[in-house]
Amino acid sequence: MKRFVMALAAVFALTLPLSAVRAEEGKAMLGKADVSIEVKDGVYFVTEQIQLLHSNHAPDGKLEHTISKLNGVSAENLHISTGNEDLTFEEQDGDALQKVFVQMPEAGSDAFDYSISYQVALPDGEYKLPLFVPMYAAEKGENLVHISFQAPEGMIVQPNSFPIVIENNQNRVESHMINLPSHVSYLFGETAPFFNSHTLISAATLVILFLILFVWARVERRNARRGA
Repeated sequence: MKRFVMALAAVFALTLPLSAVRAEEGKAMLGKADVSIEVKDGVYFVTEQIQLLHSNHAPDGKLEHTISKLNGVSAENLHISTGNEDLTFEEQDGDALQKVFVQMPEAGSDAFDYSISYQVALPDGEYKLPLFVPMYAAEKGENLVHISFQAPEGMIVQPNSFPIVIENNQNRVESHMINLPSHVSYLFGETAPFFNSHTLISAATLVILFLILFVWARVERRNARRGA
């Protein structure tokens, strides 16, 4: 009887991953994304290379995307394609965001690769750039999204950008993320300022630690005097 229970438990454990895989195969998921951003004369040129898994499960073969309407800016010259084939799409305008439904080819495959390219002109002093985001979660908890940003000639990307910039004094930076963000905000200028959000946080942390040590030292000295 004991052996039978153990065997039944082993069979049950083996069937769990299979059922999970079948559940995942029943919906489209983000396989990977490679986003390239370049700024020329105040205009952001964006290209998103996207791969969706289980894309044939999308209703009516339409892939849903959204792009936020930040500060009234909008994407221009939108072009969506797969290989050498242009894809048709439908746009739905809303108050806070715009929806875009991309029609897949009839001979769609389980893994679908396509490209979204567009341009955005941001006002002077504004750095928040909205991105087209497919409405499908990433397949795994890994950094499947790669973003590269090229600042204008002679400009340096600032450390207090989003996503966080690790490299210093760089004209071109790269970031890796789990999911595609709704926007990026790469700040850039001719020089990298010494004071930014990261240096201020570090300075504040040092000040707090110094105050803690100072208070602790005074308390210890006072207790030592009382003991004497």
